[in-house]
Parts: sequence; structure tokens; C-alpha cells
Amino acid sequence: MKYLLACFIALFVISACASQVHVGDQAPNFTLTDINGKRISLQDFRGKQVVLYLWFLYCPECTEDLAEIQELNNNSDERVIKFLTINPENSSKDVADFFTKNGYSFPVLFDLDGSIYKQYNLRPRSAPYTIIIAPDGKINNITVGNLHYQGGLKRLIGDNVTSFSPSAQTQKTPIIIVPSLQSHGVDELAYVSSETNTNSIYVVNANGEYIANSSGKMDALYHVSWSPNGDKIIFEVVKDINIDQRNMTLISSSDIYSLDIKDHEERRLTSNYPYSNCSPTWIEDDKIVFYSTRGSSYGSFLQNIYIMNADGSNQINLTNCAENVPMVLEPILSPDHLSAAYITGKLFDEDIYVINLVNGNKFEIGHNPTFAPWTWWSPNSKQIAYISASLNGGPESFYLYDVEKQKPIKYYDSPQSYSIMEIAWSPDSNKVAIFEKPQSLYVLDCLSSKFTKLDGICDWVVEMKWIPNNQQIAIIGDRFTNRNLYVIDIGEQSKHKINPEGTAVESYRWSTDNTRIIYCLDDGYLYTTFLPNLNTIKLMQLNKNTIKGLALSPDGLLIAVALSDDTLTVISLNNNKVCLLTNDYYNIGAISWSQNSNILAFEYGTLWDSPFVCSNIQIINFENEEQFIKLDKPISGRSPIWARKEK
Repeated sequence: MKYLLACFIALFVISACASQVHVGDQAPNFTLTDINGKRISLQDFRGKQVVLYLWFLYCPECTEDLAEIQELNNNSDERVIKFLTINPENSSKDVADFFTKNGYSFPVLFDLDGSIYKQYNLRPRSAPYTIIIAPDGKINNITVGNLHYQGGLKRLIGDNVTSFSPSAQTQKTPIIIVPSLQSHGVDELAYVSSETNTNSIYVVNANGEYIANSSGKMDALYHVSWSPNGDKIIFEVVKDINIDQRNMTLISSSDIYSLDIKDHEERRLTSNYPYSNCSPTWIEDDKIVFYSTRGSSYGSFLQNIYIMNADGSNQINLTNCAENVPMVLEPILSPDHLSAAYITGKLFDEDIYVINLVNGNKFEIGHNPTFAPWTWWSPNSKQIAYISASLNGGPESFYLYDVEKQKPIKYYDSPQSYSIMEIAWSPDSNKVAIFEKPQSLYVLDCLSSKFTKLDGICDWVVEMKWIPNNQQIAIIGDRFTNRNLYVIDIGEQSKHKINPEGTAVESYRWSTDNTRIIYCLDDGYLYTTFLPNLNTIKLMQLNKNTIKGLALSPDGLLIAVALSDDTLTVISLNNNKVCLLTNDYYNIGAISWSQNSNILAFEYGTLWDSPFVCSNIQIINFENEEQFIKLDKPISGRSPIWARKEK
């Protein structure tokens, strides 16, 4: 009786302490030693569901649960789920003897200094604890006490205990989605609709109700974008398109409009300017940057950068480029939208500038007498990488410019013109990767100014992205029908080819945080690879169909796939379930998710993709039992645009 009372009190205390560990939090990483002396880290299993079980030898409740863990470990797919038991007190010899006696083979890690208890805010020397961690690294479930009396471990982890068959598409079944926090605007969608030679912008909510629209008397609508707070939309209306016969340049004018979602007010923000291709962009909730372009007497383009308030007031020309010194190429905004890099000057005699869009201060960062530099902003908006390319076969020069110190540094000259194919900044802005033909990758450490060179990477780069650990780079490389996925480890100076030999990547999508890539191989399967641990899961068989639409939800947990057989499927990456949503809509095209990942929009019914061809648009609200809602107004051949509530 005293023993049972002690256990009850212990569990009560443990439960109170466990409230400090919250479901939905990112699970803290740890590195522990297993029974063979090998060091194991939690991050090694990113992309899999992980079950952590903390136990002692002298705890009867713990040893009772271990039998079920062994059974589940025998019957589970290790590509999908990993069981890690953690012993914070007993010696490896005692545990090894216990495992041999009971025939256990699941992994056990030793935490003799109690680091796990400190990281997860658990009561020291208490057990059992069960923590379920999702493939994205977030805590899904925390259970205190004996699992047998709480329905067993199998109830907590669901269908992942059996091997997953990617080729077996299930019948249409509900997908349980845990919604993100709701905020104004994130479930509202804007799209352009064309009727009787006029264009309108329509805004609908999650229930398919039209909550705002433009006047419907527009010509050509372009560059539709939401304000950061989701309250307004700006767009460009192009009109009066003509050709200057003297120099065969396109002459047109544009006006910028805004549409207020709350009060339904449409306002023309600019007029009487010879604008074309304004590309209006929000830099704050109440500030807009845009450009002016028109044909010049030099047969080139004159381009200036303007800012104005969201109501169209206080329009300021920041650059004041003269007609005989035109701006070339569209300005490149910094990631924080507070600065822009632009190039101005006559052909083959150009300067590159940076301008502060808030105060209008500008300064020259480089000069190139031969050809316009290309520029890449660092993620923190404090540095610019740029190269100067020569038209006469001379070398390319690679520079870094420190915006705060206003100082350029030349790092190296490549051996020939046009050899640098791609540049990518690491997420922490401390490294730059430069891919150079034919097969070389240079990595510059900006803090130490040291280069690391890796040869024999691949023949061609389609896309290059850093993984958030700032140590690895993922590359989609090689050419056309022989496209491959590589991961380069900078510290180990090693290359890993992810897709099997003899296969090629046909289409792919990155997650928003670059920790996952979804791709289709020419072997007829859809895969996902989790980075940086390179765990790869075969998701579904395509049955000789081609992918017409592929979209990963912003929370990284759902993939929507439209195939050429007119099926629309959603795959849950939490448990790898493949759910057929519908096969009732022909020729499904563009697919897009709302920011909170609860609503899916898709187009269907058009024969080809064109801004002048209308198709139907449908939304699926997963919060309302997968309710299908057809919108009354057709959509022109541009993808719908979801509101983005910036955090």
C-alpha cells in the first residue's frame, strides 16, 4: 500500500512538472551514448517520428512498458519511426544483462548526468516519461506514467507501427490537421478574373464568400500583392501600349491602384506618369516602392525608383536618373525591403549603387567598365555579393560589399568569363557558396575570409540552397534529362548523391525553411528527403502519370499533388498517409495553400496556361470536414495569391 501511495505521489509530482514541457515546442536536440559506446543525436532522425521513453531498471511501471516497445520496434518501418529509450541511472552492463535476459534489441541511450531532464524541464530521477516527436522536430505528445493504463503506446503513435506502402492509395479519408494560430487575412485569397474583355480582382474568405473586388473596368492587371498586415492589395493596370518606331522600344503607361479589404475602397495611387512595369512592392504597411520605365533616345530604358505612402501621397523620386544615364535592369530589393541595389550608366560603362528606401541616401559600391554586375543580398541585408563579368573573354571578379561600412572587398578572379553560375548565402549570412564551371564549388567564410574549394561536384547547377545548419548545401544539378539531387557537407568536404543511380529528378519543391525537399523521380515515385540527416521516404507511386501541380503547405506537414489522371491527393508527412481528395475535376492546374495550411485552392478546366484564358477555381476548407467550395467567378491563367500575415 505504501508503495502504491508512493507511486501515486510520484506520478502526481511528475505530472505537475511535465506541464513545463509544452506540446508544439521544438524538441531540444541532445547527443548521448548508446550501449555500444556510439554517440547518437536526436537531430540524426529528423524526418522521422521519434518516440523517447525515459526509464529505470528498478521501476516496475517502466519495465512493463518495455515489452510493448520491443514489439512495436520489431513491427515498425524504421524509415518512418524511431524508438529511443533513455536510461538516466543504470550502468551499461546492468542494462545489457537485462536486455539479454528479456531479448530486447531496441536502442537505449545513457544520460547519467541528467542532461535530458534539464533540457526538457523534467523532474530529476523520475520515470517513466514518453515524448512523441513529429518528423518536423516538434513535440506532439507528452505522457507521464505507465503506458499500459493509458491505452498503450500504439494508441499514441497511430499507424506508423506498420510498414508504409507508398503505392497503396487509400480511399478518401479525413486528414486531421492541427491549425496554426488564426490571424486576420491569412485565409483570404485574391485572384484576377477576366470577363467580356475587362479584368477584376476578387477576394474571397475561407468559406468562399466574396468580401471585396475591384471595379471591373481594368485593362491588363499585373503585380498583385498583399500588404504585410493583410488589409490592402496593390496592383498595376497597364494601358496605352504602343511601339516607338524610331528605336523599336515598347512605350506604355501604367497606374497603380489599391483595394482596401475592410472598407471595400478602390483608389488610384498614381497617374500622369509614363510608367511601365512598375512592379509595386510593399516595404512597410504604409509604404510602397515602385519603378518607372520608358523608352529613351538611346533606345535603352530610363528607370527611376519611387516611394510613396499607401494612400498615394508623398511620391518621391529617389534616384533622379537622367535620360542620358539610364538605369539598366530592375532594382534588386534587400530581404528587409529597406534598401535596393541598382545599376545605372551607359552600356559597358555602368556603376552599381545601393539606396536606402527610407531616407533616400545612396552610394556607389562598384564600377564595371565592361558589363553589368550581378548582385545577391545577404539574408541579414548587410552585405552584397556581386560579380563583374567581361564580354571580351576576360576573367570574372567576385566582390563582397559591406553596406554598413560602405567598403567593397575583391576576393578572387575566376579564370574565364561567365564561369560563375550560381551564388548562395548561408542563412546566418556568414558564408557564401559560389559554383563555378566546370565542377567547382567555392565556399567563402566571411568572418575569416578563407575559401574552401570542392571539385567534382556536378556538371551544371539548376538551383543551390543552404540547409539551416549553415554547414550543408543542397544542389539540384546536371542537365535536363539527367538532373540529380546532391547534398554537400562543407565541414567534411564530402558529396552525397540522394537519388539512386540511374534515376533523374523530374520536378521538385522546397519547404519554406529548406529542411525538406519533395521531388519526383523518373522511376515513377514521389519522394521526400529531410535535411540535414538525408532521411528519404518514398511517398507514393504515380502510376505512369505526370505531375501537373505540386504544393507543400507552409507548415511543412502536407503535400498536395495533382496528376494527369485528374486526381488530387494530399499526403500527410506526420504519418505518411496518402489520401485521395477527388478525381471529379478535369485538368487540375495550379495548387496553392493558405498561410495557415488549412485551405487549399486549385484551378481546373482550362486547356493551357495563359493570362488570357479563364478556368474554374475551387477551394477546400479542411477545418470544415474538407468542404469543397466552387467560386462563382472564373480565374485567369495566373495563380491565386493568398494573404500573408507577417510575423
